[in-house]
Amino acid sequence: MRARKWIARVAVLLLFSPGMAEALLPADADFDASGRVDFGDFLRFATAFGQSQDRYDLDHDGIVGFSDFLAFAGEFGSVSEETIQFTSPDGTVHKMALVPPGTFFMGTSDQQLQTVQSLYPQFPDGLFSPDRPQHRVYLDAFYIDVLEVTNQAYVNFLNAQVLGDRDESGNLLLDVEGEESFIRFFGGAFVVVPERTTHPATYISWYGAQRYCNWSFGRLPTEAEWEKAARGVDGRVFPWGNTLADTTLTNFDAMPGLPLPVGSLKEGASPYGLLNMAGNAYEWCLDWYDQFYYLESPTVNPTGPTSSEYKNLRGGAWHLGAERIRSADRGFSAPGATTFSYGFRCIRKE
Repeated sequence: MRARKWIARVAVLLLFSPGMAEALLPADADFDASGRVDFGDFLRFATAFGQSQDRYDLDHDGIVGFSDFLAFAGEFGSVSEETIQFTSPDGTVHKMALVPPGTFFMGTSDQQLQTVQSLYPQFPDGLFSPDRPQHRVYLDAFYIDVLEVTNQAYVNFLNAQVLGDRDESGNLLLDVEGEESFIRFFGGAFVVVPERTTHPATYISWYGAQRYCNWSFGRLPTEAEWEKAARGVDGRVFPWGNTLADTTLTNFDAMPGLPLPVGSLKEGASPYGLLNMAGNAYEWCLDWYDQFYYLESPTVNPTGPTSSEYKNLRGGAWHLGAERIRSADRGFSAPGATTFSYGFRCIRKE
């Protein structure tokens, strides 16, 4: 078995360019996001053989062929991502995936711009201004939640903190009066609307998101950390690759009409096995937003400008179109703002 796997890996190195060999991750072949490259993934791959399906086209040559099979064979049996189980103070278990240390290209390059415009020729040129120029960034390793924080997890935090809906400085943590909020205050405690416990917590402000992450011994990701976790190191447009967004991959364009339970749409997983990094709920990031920050961004562990009116939001949301769920797209809002689409996930450093 080890010999076959070694031969397959050598064949991959011979057939692929050095960039492809370096960029391929076990998660790229974990098509069902089960955490391991196994027979279930082989069945999915077999149905795509000979077709032009980007999710299974591991060498990105336009067709799922023999070289892709060798790449898949080289990862067969691998664990697709290194994960840890972390328990927050209320007993909620978080599955977190490792994003290894190293560099990636942040933002949108000329070539990636052409790729996006070939997929979506209706996108205006000005849409890409905030995520240009593309630049190389080094990040230390970190762990990030595989799933968005849920309504139930957030309610557990609120009831444990005995804060009410504001922090000690008076900043609003969440809006329980929001028309589509699934968290309410009833009988002296916060509760979740029935059948919405596993949906992403929304109507959460930046203050409420960061307070939860701190309470869970973590923090919000910087936008650089978020982007690398969403797209990996190969410059893909979306977490799943460079194919058109559809409802098997992401919750967007108001098609279902509300957020889906976290962990839905596993075929849309990022290279590190993270789910719902495009659409579903917008996700708060740690740093302040500046449209022109990329012109002067540090190349090592950037943390954003020192001040601004707005905080970064990433990933788009269930009601937004494909242009806003690109992994490089940069959203923003006032830190005290709450809407039916603002949620989050947390990171922890090694």
